[in-house]
Amino acid sequence: MYQKNRVGGVVDRRFGENDVSMNPEEKMLERFTRERQMKASKGSLFNLDDDDDDTYADGMGGSELLTHGGRALELNDDFDEGDLGLTLSDDEETQRELREIRNKRKRLAEGGEIEEEEEAPKKKTREEIMKEVIAKSKMYKHERQMARQEDQNEIDKLDDREVFNDLMSELREAGSFNPKESAQPGDKDEEYEQQVRAFAFDKRAVPTDRTKTDDEIAREKAAKLQELERKRLARMNGEEVSDDESSSSSESEAEQAEAPEYGNVDEELNDAEAFGLKQATKHSDSEDEEDDDEDIMGNYEIDGDFHDFSGAEEAEEEAEEVKTPAKKAKAEKAEKAVSDFKVAAYTFECPESVDDLINIFADYPAKEYPTIIDRILTLYHPSLDKENKEKNSVLTNVLAEYILVAGDSKPENPDKDISIVLNKLISQLQTLAGKYNESLSEFFREKLNEAESHLQKSIESKKPSASKSTQSPSYLFLFTLIGLIYSTSDHFHQIVTPASLLIGQHLSQNKIRNLGDLFSGLYLCSNVLSYQRLGKRYVPEVVQFLAKAVAMLAPEPAEYLPKDILIVQSQTEDIASAGYRKFAASAKDVKKMLKRGKRLALRDALEINNGDKSNKFSALLYNETCRLIGAFFTLWSDKLSTIEMFTPFVKPVTVTNNDAVATKIQKLLKFAQQTREPLLLQAHRPIPIASNIPKFEENYSVDKKSYDPDQGRQEISKLKAAIKKERKGALRELRKDSQFVAREKIADRRAHDKAYHEKMARLVNSINTEEGAEKNKYERERETRKRKNKQSK
Repeated sequence: MYQKNRVGGVVDRRFGENDVSMNPEEKMLERFTRERQMKASKGSLFNLDDDDDDTYADGMGGSELLTHGGRALELNDDFDEGDLGLTLSDDEETQRELREIRNKRKRLAEGGEIEEEEEAPKKKTREEIMKEVIAKSKMYKHERQMARQEDQNEIDKLDDREVFNDLMSELREAGSFNPKESAQPGDKDEEYEQQVRAFAFDKRAVPTDRTKTDDEIAREKAAKLQELERKRLARMNGEEVSDDESSSSSESEAEQAEAPEYGNVDEELNDAEAFGLKQATKHSDSEDEEDDDEDIMGNYEIDGDFHDFSGAEEAEEEAEEVKTPAKKAKAEKAEKAVSDFKVAAYTFECPESVDDLINIFADYPAKEYPTIIDRILTLYHPSLDKENKEKNSVLTNVLAEYILVAGDSKPENPDKDISIVLNKLISQLQTLAGKYNESLSEFFREKLNEAESHLQKSIESKKPSASKSTQSPSYLFLFTLIGLIYSTSDHFHQIVTPASLLIGQHLSQNKIRNLGDLFSGLYLCSNVLSYQRLGKRYVPEVVQFLAKAVAMLAPEPAEYLPKDILIVQSQTEDIASAGYRKFAASAKDVKKMLKRGKRLALRDALEINNGDKSNKFSALLYNETCRLIGAFFTLWSDKLSTIEMFTPFVKPVTVTNNDAVATKIQKLLKFAQQTREPLLLQAHRPIPIASNIPKFEENYSVDKKSYDPDQGRQEISKLKAAIKKERKGALRELRKDSQFVAREKIADRRAHDKAYHEKMARLVNSINTEEGAEKNKYERERETRKRKNKQSK
C-alpha cells in the first residue's frame, strides 16, 4: 500500500551512455581518459612529501604565492596571461585534442590514410580577439592623427601671405570680381527667404482651455442668465448700460446660456420616432388615397388642426371681412402688436403648481413659453443645489398638467397658430420624462384614476350632461400624451396598459347620448390605432364601436345597412329606429366635406354639441369613421378573421361614395379570400392498428438463457453479460481497496496522534517532576533558614 503511485530507478549518468554514435570501446576509453584527467587536475597543495611545484594546480606553487580574497595575484602583463578570463580552460583544450585524436582513429579504422591537408583556420581565442581589436583601434587612431596633421599643414600653407597674394592675382587674371553682384540672391534664395519670413509670422500654439464639467457649465449658464436679467432691469429702469451690454448682445447671449440638454426648442417635434412610430405628415390633394391611413386623428404630431376650429366656410367669411386694404393693414398691425407683446425675462421662480406656471405665462406671448421653461431648467439645474432635483421633478408634473389643462380653455385668438409652441413644450416634457420618470409615472397614474372615476359616473348616470367630463379635450388628450411619452408596443407597461384598458372600457360601456360621445369614442379609436401600429394586437371594442358609429351616422335611408353590422347587439338597439338614427348625416354634407378634405380636430370637442352645426359635425364624424375603418383594416389585414370583421362595412362605405376607403377594403377583402385556405385534416400515411399476440415458448427450459435462433446475437449477448459481470467485479474490488486504504490511513493517523500525545505527556511529566523537585528543595531551604533564624534569636 505504501509503495502505491511511487516509481523508483537508477539514472545512468556515465559519459557516453546515451550517445548512440559511440561503440563500447570508445566509451570505455573516454571514461578512462576523463578519470585520469580529473586525478591529474587535483593538485596536492598541502602534501608535505611532494616538493615539486609542478604538482600544484594551475602552475601555482611554493610559499611565495600571493593571494587576495583567495585569488592568485600574477605579475604578468594583462594581455599576456589569462587573468581577465580570456584564455581557454584546460578542460576545453583537452576536449579539442581528444576530438582530433578520435577523428584520426576513425579515418584509420575506415582504411584510409591521413592526408596532409592544409590545416583548417584555427578558431581565435578571446585573448587573440582582444589583441586584434586593440591593434585596430590604435591603427585607426594613428590614421586620424595623420589626416588631421595633413589638414593643418594645408591650412598653414593657405595662411601664408605670399600664397594668398598669388591666389588673388590668379583670380584677377581670370576675370572681374564684384562682391555686390555675387551677393545678390537668386530665385531659389528669394523663395527660401519668403518661406522663412512666413514661418516667422506663424501664430504660436497656445494652450486650450480645459474641458469643463457639467456642473461648471450649469453654473456658468445660471450666472449668465442672472447677469442678463440684471442688465435687462437696468435698461428697463433707464440706467446706463455699456455698449457690450446692449440688448442685441444680450439676446444672443441668452440663447447661448439656455440649457441645450433639455432639447432644442427650435426644432420640430418628432415624438413618434422616439418610440419607433411613423411620424404623421400633412397631405395634399394630389397624394395617393392610401396615405390617409398614416394621418389619423389624435396622431403623434400636433398640427394646426389642434387649435384651428374654423372650417372652409368660416375662412371665406373671415377673408371677406378683411377684404379692404385698410382693414387688412389694421389686422396685421394688431397681430404684430400681440406677437411682440413682451420679451421673456431671464430669471423666474420655479413653479410648484399649475397656477404658478399660468401666472408666469400670463405676462408673455405663447411663443416665449418654451424659452421660459428652458431658462427655469437652467437656473435650477440639479448640480447647482441639492434641492433643485426635487424642484425639477415637480416642474415636470406641472408642465404635463399644464399641457392637459391648456386644451380645455378656448384661446383668445383662435387664428394664431400655437401648435408649434405645444410641440416644443411636449418635446421638453419628453426630455424631462427620461430624468424624472418615477414622479411623472405617479402623475399619470393619478390622472388615469381621475379619468376612470369620470368614466364610471358617465356610465352610471342617465343625464345627458353626465358625459361632459369624458368629452373634454384634457380627458382625451391624456391618452395621446401617454402615447407620446411612453412606448406603446410593450406587452405590459405600468402606464400604457391601464390606459389601454380604460380606452376599451370607454368604447364598450359608455353610452352614446350625443355627438360628443361619438367624437370622444372616435378620438380614442384613433389613439388605439396609434398604440397598436407596431404591436398590431386586435382590440374588439374598436370594431364594435365603429359598427355603432356607422349605424348611427350613415346617411338615409338605412335599408342598405346590414343587420349583422353590430357584432354584439342588445334587444333595445334597433338600427332602423328613429331614435337610433337621430344623428344620421346628410349624404350631401358627407360628399361636400369629403370633397373639401375637412377633418375634425381635438378643439371641436368644445363645440360639437352645438345644435347649429350638428349636420356638419355628423358628416365629419361619418367621414372620420370610414377613414378609421380603412386604417384598422390595413392594420389587421393579416388576421384570420379579417373577412368576418370588415365585410359588413363594405356596403355603407360604398353607398356614400367614399371611393378611397371602399376601393381599399374591396381589394384587401379579395386578397384575403384568395389567400384563405379551408381547414384540412392532418395529412399522413395510414398507420395500421397494432395487433400483439402473446408469445409462448414451447420448449422452455430453466437452464436455457436465450431462445434467440441467431447464433451471432447469442454470442454478443453472452459477451455483454460477461463484460457486465466483470465490470461489477472490478468495481467491487476497487471499493474494497479504497475502504482498506481508508482504514489504514485512519489507523496510521491514530497511531501518529497517540505517539504525539504520549510524547507530550512524557515531556509534561518530566517538567512537572523537575518543578516539583525544585519546589521541594526551595521549601527545605526556606524551612532551614527559618530554623536558623529562630535559633539565632
